[in-house]
Amino acid sequence: MNKAKRPAELAVRLGAYILKNRLKGRKRFPLVTMLEPLEMCNLACIGCGRIREYKPVLDKMMPVEEALAAVHEAGSPIVSIAGGEPTIHPRIHEIINQLVAERYFVYCCTNGLLLERMLKKIPPSNKNQQFKDAVLWENCLEVLKTDAVCLVSNDKAFYKSREYSQGLADELKQDIEKCPNEFKIFPRLADLLSEIKTGVQIEPEILIEAYMNQNSAQLEGMASKQSFIMEGEPRTTLEVFATENPLFLYFDFTIEFPCVDTSNEGRTDARIYASGEGKYNAEEKKIVELTTRGETLLHRLPDGTEKKLENIVIGVMTGVIGHRTVEHSVKRKL
Repeated sequence: MNKAKRPAELAVRLGAYILKNRLKGRKRFPLVTMLEPLEMCNLACIGCGRIREYKPVLDKMMPVEEALAAVHEAGSPIVSIAGGEPTIHPRIHEIINQLVAERYFVYCCTNGLLLERMLKKIPPSNKNQQFKDAVLWENCLEVLKTDAVCLVSNDKAFYKSREYSQGLADELKQDIEKCPNEFKIFPRLADLLSEIKTGVQIEPEILIEAYMNQNSAQLEGMASKQSFIMEGEPRTTLEVFATENPLFLYFDFTIEFPCVDTSNEGRTDARIYASGEGKYNAEEKKIVELTTRGETLLHRLPDGTEKKLENIVIGVMTGVIGHRTVEHSVKRKL
């Protein structure tokens, strides 16, 4: 059987805590805070005198504020929560969650009977996240040797005083002082995009030309069947998105094609709306993918009634109708 290992952060934090108290000349100080927020138990084990010895206070439960205040007063980095049976406490999850958020190492001494119910209210500890953060930071330092780094993370452990507005934590700044390249950190992808925005635009003429090259026969056929011809300057509406692929911009579009009635029936305000999505190569300034969702022909009769005719496109891919593959996990509207 492998021996259990103490978490590395616990060893470091505990060592620093002991050293700090030694330097202050303290001979005695707590290493572990023993917190007993209640004496009640849901078992009556033979040989355990607690339910007899503490009978007068079995119905008493420590308020959350008092429990936290006791831990703060003790000052030790480790908290062992016992009792009684701590999981009986109706607000035990609030005590544990707050202590974990304040970076205490928390142990809960329990018989486990109510553990499943309690754990539903307690998210996993961020100790695994702290390990991931350490690996991520080491990767950042390695990349900084040859390139600039922009890190996007909402993990407050990276920030001074755990505040986004304070920027990078001081101890991490020391790590990058001698790095030859620039490092920037952002709590949101939107902040990074605002920082590096370049004003790339998809010219309407490029979109219109690409769409007509692909769909002109379909558009003209739709118009002519209803005795219209396409005439006038098309207008475009674009929503542009960035993803984790820096080479491409993704976009949703609508193009309005004005039309003229050739039937002499007095129909007016005729236009075809074409919509779809595409992918734009920002370096080569060309559209490399274009998909249509369909076209809608609108016009008004002489009495003012609006008529509508639609061509709806249903995509078929790998036998699934109406679905499409999402390749990118992040799609941020610009």
